[in-house]
Amino acid sequence: MLPVAVALGVGVASPALAATPATPTSPATPTSPAKPTAKATPKAADAAATASVTLITGDVVTLGTTQDGKAVATVRPAPGSTGGSETQTVGHDTYVVPDAARPLLAQGRLDRELFNVSKLVRFGYTDKAGAGLPLIALYGGRAARSAPAGAVKRRDLPSIGGAALQIGKGRAPAFWASIAPAAKGLAPRALAGGLGKVWLDGKVKASDEVSNPQVGAPEVWQKGQKGGGATVAVLDSGLDVTHPDMAGRVADGSTSFVPGEDITDKVGHGTHVSSTIAGTGAASGGRQSGVAPEARVVMGKVLGDDGYGQDSWIIAGMEWAASKARVVSMSLGDPGITVAGDPMAQAVDRISAQTGSLFVIAAGNSGGEGTVSSPGTADSALTVGAVDASDERAYFSSMGPRGGDHGMKPDIAAPGVDIIAARSKDSPGSGGYVQMSGTSMATPHVAGAAAILAQQHPDWKAPQLKAALMSTSTELKDASAFELGSGRLWLPGAVGDVSATGSQFFGFSPWPHTGSDPVTKTVTFTNSGDTARDLKLSTHATGPEGKDAGGLFRLSAPQVSVPAHGSADVTVTADADDASGTGNFTGQVDAAGQDGKVVAHTALGLVKEDERYSLDIRLTGRDGKPVGGDLSLYRYGDQYVQTVTADPATGAVPQQRLAPGVYSVSGVVEVAGDHGPGSKGVAFLSAPHVNLTKDTALALDAGKAARLTVRTPKRSVPDYRRIGSFHDSGIGGQFASFSTGYAAPNDVDDLYALPTGKVGGGTYDFAVRYRMTKPYLDVSGTAGIGGLDPLYFQGSVRLDGKVDLPVVSAGNGSADEYKGVQAKGAAVVITRSDAVGPAEAVAAAQAAGAAFLLVANDRPGRFTNHLGSDLPVASVTRAEGARLLAGSRKGGRLVGSAVEFAPYKYDLTRSYPGAVPSGLAWNVTSGSLARVDERFVGDPKGIAFESRSDCRDYQWPPCLGPDDPQGLGRTRVSYLSTEAGNTWYAGAQTSDGWEQRFENRAYTPGTSKLDWFEPVTRPRLGQGFWGPFQSSDFFQVNVPTDGGTRTTGADDRSRITSRLFQNGTLVGTSNSQAIQKSVPHVDGSAKYRFEQDTADTSRRLSTTTHSAWEFATTSTQAKTLLPLLQVGYTVGTDVNGNAKAGTRGTIGLTTWQQPDASGAGEKTTAATLQVSFDDGRTWQRVALGHSGSSWNGQVAFPRTPGAFVSLRASARDDAGNTVEQEVIRAFGLN
Repeated sequence: MLPVAVALGVGVASPALAATPATPTSPATPTSPAKPTAKATPKAADAAATASVTLITGDVVTLGTTQDGKAVATVRPAPGSTGGSETQTVGHDTYVVPDAARPLLAQGRLDRELFNVSKLVRFGYTDKAGAGLPLIALYGGRAARSAPAGAVKRRDLPSIGGAALQIGKGRAPAFWASIAPAAKGLAPRALAGGLGKVWLDGKVKASDEVSNPQVGAPEVWQKGQKGGGATVAVLDSGLDVTHPDMAGRVADGSTSFVPGEDITDKVGHGTHVSSTIAGTGAASGGRQSGVAPEARVVMGKVLGDDGYGQDSWIIAGMEWAASKARVVSMSLGDPGITVAGDPMAQAVDRISAQTGSLFVIAAGNSGGEGTVSSPGTADSALTVGAVDASDERAYFSSMGPRGGDHGMKPDIAAPGVDIIAARSKDSPGSGGYVQMSGTSMATPHVAGAAAILAQQHPDWKAPQLKAALMSTSTELKDASAFELGSGRLWLPGAVGDVSATGSQFFGFSPWPHTGSDPVTKTVTFTNSGDTARDLKLSTHATGPEGKDAGGLFRLSAPQVSVPAHGSADVTVTADADDASGTGNFTGQVDAAGQDGKVVAHTALGLVKEDERYSLDIRLTGRDGKPVGGDLSLYRYGDQYVQTVTADPATGAVPQQRLAPGVYSVSGVVEVAGDHGPGSKGVAFLSAPHVNLTKDTALALDAGKAARLTVRTPKRSVPDYRRIGSFHDSGIGGQFASFSTGYAAPNDVDDLYALPTGKVGGGTYDFAVRYRMTKPYLDVSGTAGIGGLDPLYFQGSVRLDGKVDLPVVSAGNGSADEYKGVQAKGAAVVITRSDAVGPAEAVAAAQAAGAAFLLVANDRPGRFTNHLGSDLPVASVTRAEGARLLAGSRKGGRLVGSAVEFAPYKYDLTRSYPGAVPSGLAWNVTSGSLARVDERFVGDPKGIAFESRSDCRDYQWPPCLGPDDPQGLGRTRVSYLSTEAGNTWYAGAQTSDGWEQRFENRAYTPGTSKLDWFEPVTRPRLGQGFWGPFQSSDFFQVNVPTDGGTRTTGADDRSRITSRLFQNGTLVGTSNSQAIQKSVPHVDGSAKYRFEQDTADTSRRLSTTTHSAWEFATTSTQAKTLLPLLQVGYTVGTDVNGNAKAGTRGTIGLTTWQQPDASGAGEKTTAATLQVSFDDGRTWQRVALGHSGSSWNGQVAFPRTPGAFVSLRASARDDAGNTVEQEVIRAFGLN
């Protein structure tokens, strides 16, 4: 039998509310397509900082922000990664989908939001936070819910048959390898370890004690109606009978249907549910009482301590519960069953009919349309959805129509977001209460109301109880009956005299609509009072998107008289042909008393299938044969992208039955390359503007795709390649456009793109991006080995200089294979094997003392791997491997040259507006390029990761690009394309956390210079970070602490103190580069002083700095940039940050203001400079000459190599703004 999972969210414990006000932690709940996003306010320390997130696959995505608000993204593949990644944009959210995850997304095994890097940053799931990525894992069948390698289990989630997991910091690659092991290099299409699906564990905003007033319980309590004498049977995970809130509220006879377990609640769910029904609130001074605080509960434990329950346990529990109570509460469900008729749903209907007991059942937490779960799909069940404190549908609350027959479900709604109730002492956490969210939490509100109603009407059976609760609920004008049933529970109405039929469904009319017959249903009004009631009847109806549907539902009479203790019928008729358009149509029959107030209502529903057409997609390879692959299918105007898969045997995607609209179909598929047998290529196949107005067949033929090539003035090989497109469909709105970009792995020989012809609608652009580099290796072999083209593993260190190494072989690379092999100092050749992983092979080679490891492919083509290694590791083809192995037996040697860090690189981008053309060959000319001479200053043993991102307005993030290792103490020439419409944004970060950024700018042909990490490092404004500003009395004074001559920067190691003074009074302090706060209001102008001290003794230069800026400004409502005068330095140091000892050097000063700063002077009127050669103990004034805003002075440096020069400078402009800056050990001497 299949297990059933409880429909709940995760609970977070809070202290006993009798002693402490409730400030519960936001609960984590399963994500769903309707989930709202929450924006986190950044701390001052994070102002404009980069944020890195590690995806579930182990790939690291780094997001940054330029001063003008543009986002920047780079992707670093996971260790062991062999594929590329696709970047997609929907609205303002960016998704990065590695190749390894695409098949699992297509199969629905992974939540797409796991790859929404924008959301991961918003939720604070960053690497800096250090907690690891939180997940919700769903397990299939009776699989043991153990945590896969690399993760820990935080708690069981019986509601959804899963568990909350946390990936350990740095453990994502291990986690991914354990849940998605690749077979023979192919990405899996199913999860291992019994996992059915993995979701992102998101966040929602908390709210407090509102649920009882929201359903009107206090109003009923005042009349003495608290459920006394009524019993509710709860089928759940058990009950803590010792909880103060449950004292006297537990009836005799509780039992367990779980073999070998008593009713102890180790999950905590059953106790929470039970106290929501009948808890007294004793542990909170009565504040957290249940809906029916004088009712009693009896527990039938049907969910084990692992949170699971077999169907047979559930059904046995139902039969027992109906013999114990007239109301049965079931906060459980199987999200895999969304149609009526399974054994559990059948049992609900049968037992309810036999006994008259009302089964109140959770709708489920899947969130989407048609996701109400069994047994809540049963006709007789009172199925409960969830609303928040504002009567908005909870994002997770499952919606109808019911699967199969499109019937009306759920039936009613109740509060289910952030509900605080009793915590079982045997469950995880501490304190007397716990907060949970889910339809599980909404269900006991309705069950408690049913208990009060059962107390009032001892003779009523399930149909009467259900109808009374539904027909007296509060109508929710903005929600249809398929979303939240008849309305939100309103207890005062339920205990009134008049009720009606809860709902009537008028059927499903399939597309195409060729005529239908009218359908008539009966609505019964019941009067339990002592006097007859005359009711005025009316109907209203709405169609899709809340549009008025006029007289779709027609009454047989405009009024009805209902006798005392009797009933009266009217009929309602609806004809689908009368419904304008298609979709879900809902309405109400409202029955009003003589005062015009509605006393009862009946929900009405009709489904007229939307216009639908078939889309048949077929893929063909370059060889004319069918090819498989994963495609992104997006309907412009929607918020979500669907991944579909073509069968490699037929090339066909399962037929898509789709609403009319404009669609994008795109994807990259693996095809044969043009570089011989086994050569690998990828083809970008797309139809960016498919206007679906009829059944459509779409053929995407890679055989017609054009090959992309690029030729540079100097010899180069690709280091990074990205192809992609942007299309604005022209339909308007936030989701009118779609962009996608695919970064190809290095083992792909050739890229292709299918020509599109002129693309309809609005703007279309196809763009290519290359980073080309001088070849890292130029080697061949003696003894018949010949020429070679090794491909470095990504993340591997590289050889440098002359290469002359003996070639030896070591089988498949296992440690045993090195016995008797003279591997020390040699180039070791091994053959790739599934039996020996890359990490194991590298470790064995290192242990043997190899100087270079060459991995020969065991199948056609090239291959790569992302594997951080201190040993140079590269792959060769199978043919090259055979020559190397033969040569190793003849004493062959590997000879040639290598460069660890390329002396030149090409960063190139090209746009093809309007269409993917048929010709994609690009011959780059020297005259079209900008040349940037770059210096990376520092210890030659140090490493930085540098990036240069291409930026286009239509990209989101606008700036995308790679980051590559770059040695310090070196120079490089970068050649940049100068195409209009593209700008370049560059950055660099050392391995120990010092980051610098350069401005986002366009280039024209010509030469410029750019230095990284060069003296003088100090606090400096620049485009890479948000500039200081005020808005009214709110100040954000943000000065990055570790900039250079033209760069801005920040160092994770720096200790920072910032202070803000207003008219001499300290008004703000911070241990970060920014102060963000409101200051006391001052009429007119006020004088401000911002001071910043930094210290970083782990760094050789700029170990401490002190800076102070003085300026005046006036409070205004508009955002105003602050005039912090900046000083720059020119010191003429080498690539190690040193000037020549014993010489006379020129030190230059310049000044500037951030553009558009209010109150900035027109010119600088004074500047001073002092130097110190003893770390600031004594100072010498430097005589300065000046021209405009530049000053220069001559300094005689000591004849002491290894000494340091410290600087102290000041400047003033003609508006009275000043700056003082002191930098200890500003640069060195050699």
